Amino acid sequence: MSDFGTVTLTRPPPDTSKRVRYSYGLVLGVDELEQEQAYLMERDRRHQRALHGYGTLCGLRLSIRDNPGRGPEVHLSRGMAVDRAGETICVPSDQCAALNGWLQKNQGHLALAASPPTRLVLDVRLCALECETDPVPIPGGPCRTQQDAIQPSRVKDNFKLELVPRDGFVTSPPASPPLTSPPTTGRSESEATRALSDLLSHVELGDVGPYASLGDLLAWVRSIGGIAATSPPSAVPPVIVLPRATGFDMLRAALVVWVTEVRPRVMLDGCCARTPRGAEACVSLGYVELDVQADFTVAMANVDIDESERPILLDTSVLQQWMLAQTAPPPASPLMAYGPQALVAAGSFDAAGGSIASAFNPTLALAPLLRNTDFHVTFDEYIDPATGGGGYIVRGTVDTGGALDLAAGIVQLIGYRANGIDIRVSDYRGQHLNRNFHLEITAYGRMVP
Repeated sequence: MSDFGTVTLTRPPPDTSKRVRYSYGLVLGVDELEQEQAYLMERDRRHQRALHGYGTLCGLRLSIRDNPGRGPEVHLSRGMAVDRAGETICVPSDQCAALNGWLQKNQGHLALAASPPTRLVLDVRLCALECETDPVPIPGGPCRTQQDAIQPSRVKDNFKLELVPRDGFVTSPPASPPLTSPPTTGRSESEATRALSDLLSHVELGDVGPYASLGDLLAWVRSIGGIAATSPPSAVPPVIVLPRATGFDMLRAALVVWVTEVRPRVMLDGCCARTPRGAEACVSLGYVELDVQADFTVAMANVDIDESERPILLDTSVLQQWMLAQTAPPPASPLMAYGPQALVAAGSFDAAGGSIASAFNPTLALAPLLRNTDFHVTFDEYIDPATGGGGYIVRGTVDTGGALDLAAGIVQLIGYRANGIDIRVSDYRGQHLNRNFHLEITAYGRMVP
C-alpha cells in the first residue's frame, strides 16, 4: 500500500469582475473558459437582482392537500422564480411534502409549548442547486486512480425545496438556518420595497394643503432602511399632499435617497459584492402555519397558508399594460375627487323646475319647495361640504325673451343639505318669475366621498 495519496489541486474561484481578453497566440485552457463563463453568469445575476429584484415569476402555487395515507401535504405547483442572488430557478414538475413525516423526522429540533397544540410557522424556501452530470474519461496521470480519470462534463441547473421553522420554534436547526435580513435594517429587500411602495401610494400632488415638507418626506424614506433622522419627523399622515409646483422635484429627491442610501442597506451583500450562494440566497415562497399536537402530528383542519410576505415579480408586459391603463382618460364623471374646481352638473329648466335639457350630468334634477321661487337641487355623486370639505358654486341665467328687461331674474344659493343644494330663482324683488332658466354647478376644494 502506498503511503502517498492523489494530490487534488484547488483553485480560488474566478474573479467575476474580469473577462478574458483574447489575442493571437493566447493558449486557452480551463482557467480561461471558466473565467469567461463566471463573468457572464455573474453579470446576468447582478442585472437581475439589481434591476428587477427577486421573487416568484410564474406558477409555484402553494396549497394544502389531504393524503389519506400520509395526512396533510404541502403541494407546490411547477413554476419559476428568481432567488436573492439573481439566479433563475425552474421547478419543472409539481412537488409535495408530508407535514406529519417532516414533524416526526425533525421533532428533536423543535421546541413545542408546554401545553399543546403549538402554533408552528414553516418557511417554504426554494434554493438554486447545481448538479455535476455526464461523466466522461479524461487523460490520466501519475498516481491517479480509475475514479480520478472520470470527471463530470456538464453542470445541470437544479433546485432544492426546504421547510424551515421561523425563529422562536427551533432548539437546533433541522436544515439550514432561516432567512436572515441585513443586520443594519432588520428588513429584507422585499419588505423594504413594499414599505416604499406603501409610502408612495399615499402621495398626492395638490393645490390645497397642509403640505408635507421635503425634510419629513426624506426622513420617512430613510426610516425604511433604519437610518435615523437628525430630528424626529412628524407622523406619516393618511394622505401625503405635496405642492403641485414642486411635488415632482420632492419625489425625485425621495427616490434618490432610496437608491443611494436605503437600497444598499437592504440589498443582500450590498450592490456590487459577489452574489451570495447557498442558504442565504434562497427565496421564500410563503409560510405554512400549523397547530402541532403533543405527538408531533397535525390535522388537515389546522393548517393554513400565508403568502402575504411572498416576494413576486411581474413581467414587463404586465407593467407596460398597467401603465398604459393609468394614462387612459377616465370615464366621464361629475365627481371632483381632487382639484381646485370642476364642473359637476348643468342643465335647463322651466319655471316649475321641470327639466328641459341636460348639458352635463343627466341626473341633475330640481324639486319645488314650499315657496314657489325655491328649489332643491340633486345630482348623483353630490357630496355634502359639511363632511367632504370644499363647496359648490351655482351659476344661473334666466331667459329674458329676447328683449331688455329690468326685471330679469337672479339665481341665489340658499344653502347645503345632506343630499343636495337649495336655490332661489326670482326677480330682483324676490318674486316668482314665469320663465325658463339655466343652471351650472361647479365643485371646488377637496371633495371626499
